[in-house]
Amino acid sequence: LDAESYAVIKDAVSYAISRGIFVVAASGNAGASIDGVYSLANMEGVISVGATNSLDQLTWFSNYGQNLFITAPGLQVGSVRDGQSYVDSGTSQAASFVSGALSILLNKYPNASVKDIESMLARGAADLGDAGWDPRSGYGLLNIAGALQAGETAIDSIEWVKTPKPVEHTRSISVLPTGVSPQIQAAVTNKKVSETFYQGEVG
Repeated sequence: LDAESYAVIKDAVSYAISRGIFVVAASGNAGASIDGVYSLANMEGVISVGATNSLDQLTWFSNYGQNLFITAPGLQVGSVRDGQSYVDSGTSQAASFVSGALSILLNKYPNASVKDIESMLARGAADLGDAGWDPRSGYGLLNIAGALQAGETAIDSIEWVKTPKPVEHTRSISVLPTGVSPQIQAAVTNKKVSETFYQGEVG
């Protein structure tokens, strides 16, 4: 993305998030940091997803950074397109798992706040790498069973303890940003979970 496109998309994403919509983005497939990059995965409030392999290890291609939230399987993932099965790899595949997990959590806890749902994902994740949150794996590997179990406890907010610097993530209600079309408004109003994929070298 260039700076102008980034600004336009960021306005649309901010509006979606202000309406209580989850925006999930693949972190990208360059095996590099997204910090300071014009990337959807680097936008405030977006759930940025990295990829792991069948051994629950980070893949070589999974991008990382201060905005990475969680990881999920992204190597040799089976799927179906146009009625045909296929196998592909990439953080886009990993992001699909997280979007599915959000749907399950929202169905189970329809009255939960955005922060509550994010907290369930974070608390339920299986820790990878350094203890707690880290820029390579976020809060760890997606664990839907763990997230559902976390939902059984009273959760008011998520603790964002990051290294090397703490970053506070909030989702606040904001006025309609300039340039958001009626189509975007309608889309984000009618769709609870939104997936955005960064197309990189792998998928």
